[in-house]
Amino acid sequence: MTAFADPVRADDELALAHQLLEPLDQRATTFYADVAALLRDAGTDCDVTDRATVLHTEVTVAGLPWLTPLIETAIAFHHAVRGAHDDLTATIDRLREATANGDFAYYVSIATAMGDLPQPAESTIQWLDDAHTVHERWRTLVTARQDRLRRAH
Repeated sequence: MTAFADPVRADDELALAHQLLEPLDQRATTFYADVAALLRDAGTDCDVTDRATVLHTEVTVAGLPWLTPLIETAIAFHHAVRGAHDDLTATIDRLREATANGDFAYYVSIATAMGDLPQPAESTIQWLDDAHTVHERWRTLVTARQDRLRRAH
């Protein structure tokens, strides 16, 4: 807005913004794109779990552990699409551990819904819609992917 109303002041604010942003590393944005690629390939034979392992290591080294629950949720989607129940259970356990502090705890509910599993008894998640509707929406993403992969073969 300042650029519209006061170009001289905007020059100063833009200079400060560039000064503050210049040293920043945009790796987190790149990692989000990598997670999106995992989601895109979920259910396929495109080395999703191996790529996720590498990505997890990269985000840990980069000091961005808050991306771990997102990666685990992408892997949960992959396992749910493949019907790999044991792998899904192990992923949900890792996800539960990664969200034990309460941050991103809703990812556990999402992962269990994708696997059509009962919601965690300890869940205090408050959804905008009722829990059953939310569960069905996430599960529908899995079944739609499964259908698409069946039609592709």
